[in-house]
Amino acid sequence: MTQKVHGVHRPAEVLSGNTDFYSAFTLVDITDTGNSNPKGNIKSFKQAQNLNTLIQILSMRTQLVLSSVKKLESQDLTEYDFGSELIGTHDIWILKFATETTDVWKKNDNPVYFANMDCSDVPVNTELDETAVINHRFETSGNNKNLYFTMSEFI
Repeated sequence: MTQKVHGVHRPAEVLSGNTDFYSAFTLVDITDTGNSNPKGNIKSFKQAQNLNTLIQILSMRTQLVLSSVKKLESQDLTEYDFGSELIGTHDIWILKFATETTDVWKKNDNPVYFANMDCSDVPVNTELDETAVINHRFETSGNNKNLYFTMSEFI
């Protein structure tokens, strides 16, 4: 008898060669609930689907490794690079991850250009635990930018 496994896609934890480290900052609830059952807790399922959506978009260009998600509560958005219409104090989710493929999202001098382009206008579940008003999609530019990426030497 085959055992049915329920789970959320998780990047492998295998590293070799060159490694680039990235962070995705978002006002969209991407809480890592691990819930893959749409008939169970619908809120935690939608949170997991938002995270899956982001990981799957990024995985179209390369395999992500060593990912983690954390939530920062009540952050002053002037300290971050969100759109100018998103002001005040809000919760922020940060997805940290690494890739073995160097410069996979780079164009000219922008190391995250294609990450922004790939994620732009992708539909997401909203009205979960967000404290900002989100237009039901990832926005990576403009006044309502709710997702952006950074690259660093360390995760």
